[in-house]
Amino acid sequence: MNLSLRYIFVFLFTILLGITTLTVRAQTRSVWYVDDLGDKKVGTGVMENPFRDLQKAIDTAKDGDWILILPGEYKAKPAPYIEGLCGNCQEHKTQVNATRGFLIENKSVHLVGSNPEETILITNAGYGILFERSLGSSITGVTITGGKRDPDGNATDAAVVAKFSQVTVKENHIVDNSHRIDTVVVGIGGVFGRENSELFILNNRIEGNGWDGVALYRGSSAFIADNVISDGR
Repeated sequence: MNLSLRYIFVFLFTILLGITTLTVRAQTRSVWYVDDLGDKKVGTGVMENPFRDLQKAIDTAKDGDWILILPGEYKAKPAPYIEGLCGNCQEHKTQVNATRGFLIENKSVHLVGSNPEETILITNAGYGILFERSLGSSITGVTITGGKRDPDGNATDAAVVAKFSQVTVKENHIVDNSHRIDTVVVGIGGVFGRENSELFILNNRIEGNGWDGVALYRGSSAFIADNVISDGR
């Protein structure tokens, strides 16, 4: 995307956010900007000096904040994720050794990409984007891809995983999370709900992944509408 189109997108998003804020009369929330500029700077998250790293923006955001993700590729730095509760085991209290990519935890955050063709999130992990105890978050307008299957067969690997959370997943491309390893039967799914999570999965393209398009475990529920789900296991 050239520079002029980039600024047009920022301008239109700012207008839309302003209208929404005036309509709902909600408490003032911050908007943080992320751009894949590749200049090795950190940035401050404002429009004129955006963060370069998406996880940095997520960590900086407060409850209810918005993160505007400009066109580019954003690669997560995978981290070990050891959970004491298993989603796909006969015994719930089973330790699972997994990895996670981007983490939204103990707060709600709204992640907004420019569109799925131009804002690409490469997760490099089993739990690609993990929402944990995150009530009222959303993610829209991005492609989520590049997951890496965890060796632990009990890990509920997926591009988006929600635990104890309420999350809207809307108008994304969740595609080609197809990495497999010989020692595990399953691969990486699309959107997985865990531990009483409530999901709204709307108008996404969930294709070419290595496990179920959508799966719900341990009391989670979902409203699923107008998605294309194909070419999974």
